[in-house]
Amino acid sequence: MIIIAHKFNTHLARIILFGLFNLIAYNASAEAVVVVSSHSNLLALSKQQVTSLFLGQATTFPDGRHANVFNQPIGSEIRNEFHIKLTGMNPAQLNAYWSMRVFSGNGRPPKELNDSIDVKKRLNENPNSIGYIEKSVLDDSLRVVYSP
Repeated sequence: MIIIAHKFNTHLARIILFGLFNLIAYNASAEAVVVVSSHSNLLALSKQQVTSLFLGQATTFPDGRHANVFNQPIGSEIRNEFHIKLTGMNPAQLNAYWSMRVFSGNGRPPKELNDSIDVKKRLNENPNSIGYIEKSVLDDSLRVVYSP
């Protein structure tokens, strides 16, 4: 009886710890927002417009200005979550998509930056730029144009 009770308690403890770990990991995931410099004329974009920019299907903003599009680093949690929510593509699918586009001469992926702080810096240097950052990094120097 003692052995059975011990195994039951150990199993129950594992289930509880697993559940707590997943809850903490879920809550720790960063909420991404698509942003431009607060000096940009751009006020908002639709999901389709943002998707087109980040998949290289569009290279300009709706007003015709060239868009400098910035991505987060490959393998980062924010990049993976952002592209899954925006395009429905996981990292392997996104990599295959860009491989095909580059190979066929139909485009290059957005420039990859180090992190949200780097994205923020680049957007503030050029109002014709767009990127995504963790919502927690947002300040008055940026404007949210889309929130997935």
